[in-house]
Amino acid sequence: MLGNYLCYTYICSTHIILFAKRLGVTVERRRPIGFWLKLLDGLIDQRLDATLSRWSLDRRQWQVINLLNDSPRSKEEVMAALEPFGRQTVEPALADLTARVWSRRPTADYV
Repeated sequence: MLGNYLCYTYICSTHIILFAKRLGVTVERRRPIGFWLKLLDGLIDQRLDATLSRWSLDRRQWQVINLLNDSPRSKEEVMAALEPFGRQTVEPALADLTARVWSRRPTADYV
């Protein structure tokens, strides 16, 4: 079991190192798995931010758009679905998208 874990950690770290190098980040190989997970999360954030900046969007706005893609939802439904990210970040994202007409309200209750 430990052998599988070590092999998995090695394979994951190797892929993350290659991904990091493509983004110009240098890291040492011998690190705990938590380090690799945090590094990967940061690299994904960095890449996503760069991609979304083309449309003057941030990650929270992208999450709102992705949520509304399926069907219209009330503001309360959007806030509940994205509650883990904090109301203080979701509310401004939703307001900005509405002001930019990236989200529309079919009725007063929906965004």
